[in-house]
Amino acid sequence: MGAFADAASTMHRMGQTAALRERIAAGVPFLGICLGLHLMFEEGTEGTDFEDDEADNAHGLSVLPGVVGALPRTDEQGISYKVPHVGWNSIEYDDAEPKALLAGIPSGEHFYFTHSFIAPDTPCTVATTTHSVSFPSVVAYRETAFGVQFHPEKSSDAGMALLRNFVSIVQHSKGV
Repeated sequence: MGAFADAASTMHRMGQTAALRERIAAGVPFLGICLGLHLMFEEGTEGTDFEDDEADNAHGLSVLPGVVGALPRTDEQGISYKVPHVGWNSIEYDDAEPKALLAGIPSGEHFYFTHSFIAPDTPCTVATTTHSVSFPSVVAYRETAFGVQFHPEKSSDAGMALLRNFVSIVQHSKGV
């Protein structure tokens, strides 16, 4: 686990931000896991001095629009949820248009989550999960850059299938 602000600062300091943006824009396959999904967005509040003040947000890769914020501790009815969200939960998506990353993985499949922050819903949202609110659990930029909120490496057979799918995407890429 890490914090958005620390990771973004380190990437910028090491010259990785511009390099990653360029490679993603060129179509090089990319898979952001948990914090990696968050960093695909323009900004994040996690790890900033003022987590509620947008003026002090940390800047991400800006591959996707929006600000990553804290997972609410209550739903619309005021029911409390444990944060961080840790454990198994399902992803839901429209089976009619599965992305290559989800090939062979049905909507409703369970993956292992551990997080306290969530990405905003955008047109790049591929799958969602609900824990106090519905949030993006899989995002895609074009057909080669993906982010997942869960941890496929801790998600048993479903996680292995997703990682195999990503390897296939890499193998079939134009080798940019």
